[in-house]
Order: sequence, then C-alpha cells, then structure tokens
Amino acid sequence: MATSHTNGARGPAPRRRDHDLVRTNGPHRGYRYCSDEEGPWSQKSVLSFDGGGIRGYSSLLILKSIMIAIRRIETSYPEHPVSSRTSTGGLSSIMLGRLRMSVDEALEQYEDFGNEVFGKARWWHERSLFWYPRAKYSSRKTREAFQKVVLKSLQQGEHSAVTESFEDREDRTRTMVISWNIKKQSVKGCYIWRSYRFKLKDNPKAETRRSNNWIPCNPRDFFVPIWQVARATTAAPRYFESIKIDDRKFLDGGMVANNPSLVALREIRGLHKTIPSIFVSLGTGLKQADNKNEAARNYASEDVRPALRRALTIDNVRRKQGLKKYSEIGRYWTKYMTDCEGHDGTNGWNGLSDEIGLRKRYRLNVEGSLAGISLDEWRPAKSGEDTLRLIRRQTEEYLSQPAIIDKIEEIAREVVEIRRDRAMTERWESFAMDVIYFCPICESRAADANRHALREHLEDSSQHVGPDGTQMAPEEVEARLNEGRCKRDASSRTGSDNASM
Repeated sequence: MATSHTNGARGPAPRRRDHDLVRTNGPHRGYRYCSDEEGPWSQKSVLSFDGGGIRGYSSLLILKSIMIAIRRIETSYPEHPVSSRTSTGGLSSIMLGRLRMSVDEALEQYEDFGNEVFGKARWWHERSLFWYPRAKYSSRKTREAFQKVVLKSLQQGEHSAVTESFEDREDRTRTMVISWNIKKQSVKGCYIWRSYRFKLKDNPKAETRRSNNWIPCNPRDFFVPIWQVARATTAAPRYFESIKIDDRKFLDGGMVANNPSLVALREIRGLHKTIPSIFVSLGTGLKQADNKNEAARNYASEDVRPALRRALTIDNVRRKQGLKKYSEIGRYWTKYMTDCEGHDGTNGWNGLSDEIGLRKRYRLNVEGSLAGISLDEWRPAKSGEDTLRLIRRQTEEYLSQPAIIDKIEEIAREVVEIRRDRAMTERWESFAMDVIYFCPICESRAADANRHALREHLEDSSQHVGPDGTQMAPEEVEARLNEGRCKRDASSRTGSDNASM
C-alpha cells in the first residue's frame, strides 16, 4: 500500500473586490487569502506514507511523535489551538486524509484491522504448507473490515460505508493513493486515486510543456466508494485477491511505487505553480544492506544455481506454468516492496527535489530489523500484541536518537508556521474545523457555503435589501454571517450555541 497527499484544495478563485483586500476585525479575507496559488494557502505541506502492511503502524507512531511536538509548540499560541485532526501507504492515508481520523484513531483501526484480517488467515492458501492457488486472506473479510473503518468514521449508517465516494470536498485535504492496474490482460502500471477533481486545461499539450513534459496519470474523473479504493491500493499479490472495478483489475500500489514520494512530487509540481513548502516522507523500515561476503553467498546460492537449472529446462513449459508464473510474481513483489530507497523511491525523490529547489524535505524511516517483519505478521493471532510491541519498541528506539528528535522538532516548527498563517484566514475554519454557513434569511440557500460565499450572497442578493432598497450595512452583514455559522455535523443550524466554537 502506497500513498501520499497534500494540504490545500484547488478551487475556483473568487471574484476580486477592492474592499476584500482590507483587513477586517475578523479573519483575513479576499482573493490572496483563499487562493491556492498565492498567499498562505500556496504553502503546500505534503505527507507521504510508504507501503509495508502492518509495518505502517510504525509510520503512524512517527507521525504521532510529530503531532505531539506540534501540540507542544502550539501551546505558546493559545489564540490558535491546534486541530484535533490531522491530514496524512494506502490505508493510513485514507484514514487520516479522506476520513479525517486522528492519529490515535488510526492506530486503533490498524489494530482492529489486524485482528479482523491478519489474525484470520484462510486454510489451504498459496502461502500455507498445504499449497493451493488462492490468496491468503478472504476478500469478504477484508471488504467488511474496510467498510467497518468507513462506517465508524462517518457514523451515517451502514449504507454510507458501502456507497461513500472517495471524492471529497474541494476545501479539504487532497488525498491520493496508488494502485497497479491491469486492463484486458495488459499491464498498465501506475493508477492514482484522487479525492480531488483533476482536469487538464483546454490545451493539454500546452499544459504538458508547462510542466516539463509531466504527463498526469489517469487524469479523468474516476470516483468510486472509499472501501473499493482501500481494497485496490492494498491488494498485495498472494495475500489478497485483486479487485475488479469496471474493466480494470487493481493490485497493491507497492507493485509500482512502494515509496510514493516521487510520484506525489511529480503530481504536485504539475498541479501548482509553487513547490511544496515542506515534504515529509515516512518509511516502514529501512532495509539493511548485506555485506559483501553475505552478498556473495546469496549470489551463489540463490541466483547462479537456479539459473543453471532453468537453463536446462528453458523450453519445458509443461505443467502448471501459469501457477508458477503467478508464484514468481508474488516472490518478486515481496522483494521489491522492501526497497523504497532506489531510483523510484527516496533517491529519485531527492533528485527531483534538488532539481526544483525543494529544500525542506524530511525522510523518517526506522533502521534495524523492522524491515524484516512481514507485511501480515500478527502474533499471537488473537491480538497481535507481540508484533505490535516489537514495532513500538523499535520505533521508540529510533525516535529517541538526538538527530531524529532535532529533525522532528524542525518539522513541527515548519508546520506550525504554515498553520498559523492559514489560521488567520476565513478559509481555515472550513478546512480544519468543518464550519459551514447557511443563509439565516432565505431557507432555500444551500447550507454548504463558506463565509466568503455567504458574504457575497448577502451583499448581492435582491432578497436581502432594506426598506429603502439599499443593501445591508457591513455591520449587519457580519451579524448575519455569525448567525449562519454552524458545525457541518450539527443537528441544528444555529446561531448562538455554535457561533462560539
């Protein structure tokens, strides 16, 4: 599972007005304070998660350490309390980015998923002693586990867990996850699932030239339920069955980008005029390099001899050739998924970052034996506590290193500065706190607007004029805005109770 996402949505720019550029007693408003390409919201912060199955638990622990540092720094700015939710492959990104869970909630869901799926392997599967050509884990149990995660987060009934689309509001965190797709028996490679709408300009060739020959991956709108995206990005060969959506089959994103940092950076660079202000890439265990003697022994025992045996039977394609190839793909993928540092991973990401001038980039990846834990290790089967304890211990040892402590402190300070700039704008309350506005005068007005949109509605609508036919005074407009402010999930549309949030 591999994914990445960036803070800040790219929506249509509102109309520019002269008085919009003047600071009022409330938060900053106006074009430059809500534009995605200039001002506070052009400072993109990006968080990327490597794939690694249950080792993703380590990435969440690292993220929790960053969030603790952020909260500690935020205590010196009491006028802008930190949000209890944060934006942050595959399953982690969906939970933190699209479902807007807190880090602690995501950690809890990892444990629940392990008990529901990894703790209940099927008998007679390909990886068992009694070899049989089927995936290790049941598709039904996996589907139900993902739907349970969605249901617990949305709390809107069982129907929502099945139908809720991966597409999200434009004013929220942008989330992307990656799959490997196959269409009509041909390998198509990388497929990006986006929570945001992606449309090319009217002249695609001009857009491509502007982006240094960047060609977006499957740019057409393609929105499916969240649980299907979760299945598509986590369908590791030999562990989980592929999932078919329309005319395509999808497998784990680790097949093409187990470290999605490079893919994400290319997409962000193509979408925006500016480079990210900060990019944090979280790994799931740094694979240790073998020494030369060990490498020589491996070469002799694992490469040369099988090659000689294959050479003697190169034309022998009898018996179970399809099953053999399927097994070989699985073995290749297992080895490939542990290498997130090469040309398509950290090294490629560093190279492109240097090219475009991205200096504030951070790679956090636990060293040691963490990478040796299999993606579905779950001991004991009933709780997984031994496995989780091992992951926690190794991650805590890594986080206790002075150099890592300094790096996390630097990340936290950078993120706090970006958040503080954004928190001074009207766009912040919708992005971070799910605040929406409805018109308290005309009930026909959709209750899904932000403060800026409702202000324009109140100032422009002929329904909102005084007895003498003049528009509302600025003071009355602000009073109506406060009256129409409410929490998205609030049962009442409110004035006084919700206005004090």
